[in-house]
Formats: sequence, structure tokens, C-alpha cells
Amino acid sequence: MLRRASFLIDAEGRRTPIGERLIIGRAREVGIVIQTGAVSRHHVALVRLPAGDVEAEDLGTTNGTLLNDEPLRHRVLAPGDVLEVAGRRYTFELGPPVDVPTDRAATMVAKAGGDEAALQVAVDVLLEQGDPAGAQLALGQRVALASVIQRAVDQGSLELDWRRGFVRNARFRAESFHTVRELLFALLSSEAGRFLESLTLPDFDRRLGLEGAVLPALLELRFGPFFTADEAGRCRTALADVRFPGAPFIVRPVVQQFSRAWLEFDAGQRRDLEQGRQASFPTCVVRWEPGGWLVSRDSQAPTLTVNGRSRFSAGLVPGDVVSSGATRFTFRAS
Repeated sequence: MLRRASFLIDAEGRRTPIGERLIIGRAREVGIVIQTGAVSRHHVALVRLPAGDVEAEDLGTTNGTLLNDEPLRHRVLAPGDVLEVAGRRYTFELGPPVDVPTDRAATMVAKAGGDEAALQVAVDVLLEQGDPAGAQLALGQRVALASVIQRAVDQGSLELDWRRGFVRNARFRAESFHTVRELLFALLSSEAGRFLESLTLPDFDRRLGLEGAVLPALLELRFGPFFTADEAGRCRTALADVRFPGAPFIVRPVVQQFSRAWLEFDAGQRRDLEQGRQASFPTCVVRWEPGGWLVSRDSQAPTLTVNGRSRFSAGLVPGDVVSSGATRFTFRAS
């Protein structure tokens, strides 16, 4: 597959590489600083998508941003597009195509699937070939995570399963679109996510840029969970004509739809959940919000943990273990 470097060129001909993310604004820490009151501290963002495209988005500014002399909300850029911020004009440019070689190691690991014996054969072959990935897989030492990914894991908004030192399964919990997109790009572009075999996202959105993402080891792509037929159907419709050429082992994405939900307690009791009604406990409450079930702690309660991580509130997915005071349950759905 081909990748191209991208740049912004100002009126004086200066070229600024976009990299993974470039912010234009008034703040001193942004990539392109424009010192004028007409510009917001963080005015417009340019974000590289997993497929390699670059999307520009006005960050809700008062004075707005122009793209080709039209107001910009968000749009994937094409070569020659002109961004204008407070009268300053920047032309978007793509560098020459660079062929990204096939990741042979990831392909071998993907073919091994969950078979530990087959995976060991792949590791042995890589070691014989002198591929550095073979040594890393053999040692099983965890690859370092970027700080943005580690923060999300610590906060519970991203769940990772490791195998042989690499992230093999990743589940993104319901967060803002921008948070999911930033984390997704960071994970897919990191060494830790090189052998990712299962990926779960809250919903499908073309702005994530997944269609062209290079995912040579991915075996399973899931979306959800959804708790209404309408939301699940909308996701299936959005996915109907989407292909993932960079993920050769994906047959079709899975849309997770559940019609029933309940709480399962340690003593074996069960409490069914009904949309429109909430389950109240001395220190927390489980209630229906548009799109799913939410647990939140009482303002006077000392703690609420979801899967061992302290939270004030969290959207629930099947298998979540919740503990608050003397209340402890597992969220289930079918």
C-alpha cells in the first residue's frame, strides 16, 4: 500500500509537516502559531486518519475557518486545497507516494490465529529469518505504549489484552468521537498494535478512516454493543458497502446487538434491566441512557469501580464488573 507525507505551505513558501496531528491557533504550544485576537487558542486541527488521509476540522471557533473560500466544518483534504485562518492562507500538499512494504511478520502471526503451536512455528520462522519481531515475540516483553494510550488504559476508556508482548485485542469504550479517533490512530500506528487481531469500536464512522487502514493481522472487527434494533440496523447499513482492503483476513465486521440486559450478583441473584427504569442501590444507580446502560455513583458514595478502575460514571458493556460499597455485580446481556 502507498503512503504520502503531507504538508501545509504558507504564503512565503514555508512547508510545515502535518505528521499525526497539527493544530493552528493562538496558543504557544500549537504547531502553527498565529498571534491575533481573531484566532482561537486552538483554532483548526489537521488529523491524519489510519488510512493516511488528512482531515481538517474547525474546532468550534467564533470566527471560523475557510477551506477553498467556503466555511469549514470538517473535511478530508485534497492536494491544492487552501485553508484560511484570519486571512492567513495555507495550501495543502502531498509528498510523493512511498510504498509501505507488506508486514510479513504480522501476516504470519495472523495466519497462526489463536493456535499457540502455530504461533510458535511462526515465531521460529521469524527468528530464522533474522526478523526483529521474532525476538520480541519469543521474549514476550511488553512493547511500550504511547502516553496517550496509557492514559486511556489507566482511565478505563480503552481495554487491551496482551499476548507475547504485543496488544492482540483492543476494545474502545464509548467516548467522544474525537477521543476514539485519536486513540485509534495512536494504537494502529504504534509498534504495540502491530499484531492486533481483534478490534472493537463503539460505532462505525467513516471519519475514523478505517477503510484504508493497514491491519495485516486483524482477524475480527466488531462494533457496539448496541441495545436497540434501530441503532444496530443503522450501523449495519453504514457498513453494507464498506471494504477493508488493508485487513485481508477480515470476512465481515460483526455488529453486536443485545435485546436483554441484567445484573448478576456474586450470590447468584439476578436483576433484569428494563429501558426507561433504573436499578437503584445505596451507593450507585444503573439507568438507561439513549444508546445504552450507564452506571454512576451516588454523590455521597466513596467509590465506584468498573473492572477495578475508579470511575464516577461509565457506559456498561457485557462482562463489566462493578463494585460500589457493599454492592457488587456483573453486567450481562444477550
